[in-house]
Amino acid sequence: MRRKKIGVMGGTFDPIHLGHLLIAQSVLDELKLDEVLFIPAGVPPHKDHRAITEFSLRWEMLQLAIQDNPAFIASAIEDQEGKRSYTYDTLCQLIRENPLVDYTFIIGEDSLRNIHTWYKVKELIGLVPFAVVDRVIDEASFLSFIKKYNDMGGNFHPVEMPLMEISSTDLRNRVGARRNIRYMVPESVRKYIEERGLYR
Repeated sequence: MRRKKIGVMGGTFDPIHLGHLLIAQSVLDELKLDEVLFIPAGVPPHKDHRAITEFSLRWEMLQLAIQDNPAFIASAIEDQEGKRSYTYDTLCQLIRENPLVDYTFIIGEDSLRNIHTWYKVKELIGLVPFAVVDRVIDEASFLSFIKKYNDMGGNFHPVEMPLMEISSTDLRNRVGARRNIRYMVPESVRKYIEERGLYR
């Protein structure tokens, strides 16, 4: 039986936006993956959990955003109330439960620069390959980070994607200021945010 190739994309997705979806599709195409698995964080260790929208609402927005792409799937593996979510623990659980799947973890250039602060980073970088989306102007600096972690035993692969500068923080601020976010998030997600009065 052929081993399945799945990309894993974690994040708070608060809210999920077109930049997230473009990253996932770019990696799916370049690495010829079978699927991309989106995992919304339960309690992210690097963020104040009190400022994050509750999991059920982020989960529903994620479902709306990916419903028209059969290669995009979602997992609520980190929905454990009050428990901090660590990428290392999540990947270990996925590998343990799905031994016939080859996982690749998807991160952006900004996460690569901060990965030294992640939980069990030395063990993490040797656990699965990493696809790192290149969204920077300073290519030499980006590639030096890739080399640094590959020299430490990691398997980091740069992936190019069209430039799309959208952030969830900016989207929340725009909604709070009554500014339009059309064409920045899937239309179904925009309507959901409006109907639920999120980020107001």
